[in-house]
Amino acid sequence: MRSERSRSLDRRIDALFGPGIDWRLENGVVHVTAIGASSRAALAIGPDAPRSETDRFVLGFARARADVIVTTGAILRAEPELVHRTAEDPAQAAAWTRWRAERLGRTEPPELLVLSASGALDLAHPAVRAAPRTIVWTTEAGRARLGRVDAARVEVIMPSADSADSADSAGGAAQAALAAALRGLRERTGATRVETIVIEAGPRATAGLYACPRSAQEIDELLLGVFEGGCFPAVAGPLMPETDRLAQCFCAAPRSRVRVEEPSGPWRFERHRRPRTG
Repeated sequence: MRSERSRSLDRRIDALFGPGIDWRLENGVVHVTAIGASSRAALAIGPDAPRSETDRFVLGFARARADVIVTTGAILRAEPELVHRTAEDPAQAAAWTRWRAERLGRTEPPELLVLSASGALDLAHPAVRAAPRTIVWTTEAGRARLGRVDAARVEVIMPSADSADSADSAGGAAQAALAAALRGLRERTGATRVETIVIEAGPRATAGLYACPRSAQEIDELLLGVFEGGCFPAVAGPLMPETDRLAQCFCAAPRSRVRVEEPSGPWRFERHRRPRTG
């Protein structure tokens, strides 16, 4: 029998994304991000950024679905206390754990994949310690810098030089590294096969994936929060496309679009999803 807390999560998920969705079938690569409506750029993280409890709920929802969460060494260096929790409140996090088991049949936490060409990665970082297993996608030089690793908890992958090129920096190299890592995860089979990959790799690496149809095919689903309450500082880098352009990337209009009034102002939450084939 499913718990009341799991049913409560279901009701809120249905209100945001629509009822009757079998989330066990909504697999693939999921990108979750929040932007400003006027700039279309990612909202800066910090005390001056507009807060949204709903946006945090959506992030927890994405993490609850994940088999692997993808981040970068740069993000881990910038956020030394980061842990990929589904919620900050322990009771809410426990509810997500039950929902994950009851709705998706997943009883283990997601693994972590870190893109880091430089290998400048603290393997004692809280995000690494919290993951049951971490994959480091790096270069030969990065592998040398990492030194010895606990093979039971850390797997190091060194792809070809062109696909491993600097995942820690801005521009096309970071995008290429992310795309190559996503393909590598998709190709895994057997016990290491993953079904749902959640991208939290930052706007420089992710926004460029929407630039052309071939790159956009790397993303199966976008959970987009849009702050409509005014101008706020945004991180530098590529902008997210307008909604009509996103519809072209996903070969469909948004599956859902809901407006929510938060203390910080009005927000819009969209779910874009590529149609399943086969």
